[in-house]
This record gives sequence, structure tokens and C-alpha cells, in this order.
Amino acid sequence: MNTGKRKSPSIKFVIKMLVWMLIGGILGFAMSWFGGQADNVGQFFAVIVKSVQSAMIPLVTLVTVSGILFGEIVLKKIKHIEERLQYAEDEECDELEYQEEYIGAWGLNVSNFAMALAILINSVGYSRNYISGSRETAFRFMIAVVIFVVCFFYEGLWQMRYVKVIQSSRPEFSNADPSSVKFQEQWMESCDEAEKEMIYHSSYRTYLFLSKVIPILLVAAMLSNLLFDTGMLAIVLLAVLWIMTSMYYTRSCVNMRKKRARG
Repeated sequence: MNTGKRKSPSIKFVIKMLVWMLIGGILGFAMSWFGGQADNVGQFFAVIVKSVQSAMIPLVTLVTVSGILFGEIVLKKIKHIEERLQYAEDEECDELEYQEEYIGAWGLNVSNFAMALAILINSVGYSRNYISGSRETAFRFMIAVVIFVVCFFYEGLWQMRYVKVIQSSRPEFSNADPSSVKFQEQWMESCDEAEKEMIYHSSYRTYLFLSKVIPILLVAAMLSNLLFDTGMLAIVLLAVLWIMTSMYYTRSCVNMRKKRARG
């Protein structure tokens, strides 16, 4: 039997606050030193921006081609797994479903990463100063935009093809239309209880992760604006995202509690 005295929640809170204050002081000192190097840092990032601008077309092409090759390999593997699932025994079926989930997760993550990276590369040249600099820079930017559109078109189509492959071997999901804005709800309705529980747990863990990461990113954006005058837009967008995430979660909890109470 544990007879030791437990620390009260208030004492734990004070200790945590002191630790965070110490960490904040250390980070503040580091940021103040870093801010003193603002000119050097600004020059460093300016070199990076110019380098990306000069290689914008090859970089976007590399991202697009890599995304296409990886996507086709993933689809081929998923199709092979789906064919084996039709004749698999129970134990083999569990292992194949795990492989399907694992490979599909990699495919979706790489697909989203390719689109995000393409946006970042194009955003470096998405400025009036760069586009209006000369006809050559404007022409190069337009080519990069065309490749960017191809990347997005393919990745969007790839995600629909991925869903269709799953539906081909699981007819219970055939009512879910990947082109519909209600696709997620339609997919959830077709899931069994075990799959729904997995989705609920994953969604809640995602919410907990975002509730910790977004405030950190918000502070980082605030400090960046203080030191490098990066602008208020990133701060505003992160603040809105933080508030909306919290409000949507609490609203969902209240509505579910209301349904249970008035059943």
C-alpha cells in the first residue's frame, strides 16, 4: 500500500509554472542573442530565398515527379494486398489489413507532403517584386505554377484512386463518394464498431496534439515578427486556428452531452 503523501494539484501547478518560467528565461536570453544577429540571419534567409527562386522549376518538378512515382508504387502494393485479402485466412487477414493501413498511411502522408512542399516552393516566388522583376522571372514563375497545378491535380486524383481501390474489395464502402464534401461522414457510416473506435481514438489524439503544437507555433510566429518583422498574418491565422479547434471540439462535446441527456 502506498502511504506516501501526494503533492497537491496547486503545488504541482506552481512547480510546473516555475519550470516553464525558467525555460522561458533561457529561451528569452537565447532569442535576445539571436535577435542581435538579425542582420546576419536576414542575409542567410535572403540567400536561401534567391537560391529557391533560381531553382524553382527544377524543385517543383522534382516534388511532382517524386510524388507521382511514389503514389503509383503505393497503389500497386495496395492493389496486390487487396487481391490477397479476398482469399486470406483470419490470421493472415489481420496482417494484410495492417500492411494495407501502414502503406496507405505512407501514401496519404507523402501525397499531402508533396502538395504542401509545392506550395512552399511556389510561395517563395509569389511576390510582386519577383514577378515584376523581369519577363524571364515572370515566365519562370508561370511555368512553376503550371507544374504546381499538375502536382495538385495528380495528388487529388491519386487520393480518389486510393479510395476506389479500397472500395473495390470492400463493397460496404461503395456508398462513400470521394468527390463529395460529405465523404468523411459517408465513410464513417460504413465502418464497423471497431473501425469507428479506432477513428475516434485517433481523432482525439490528433486534437490533443494540435492543442499543444498550435500554441507553440503561435509563440514562434510572435517572436519571429518581433525579431524579423515577418508580419501579423501568421499570428492571426494561428490564433484563429487555435480558437476554432477548441470551440469546435467543445461544441461537439456539448451537443453529444445534450443528445444523451434528452435522449
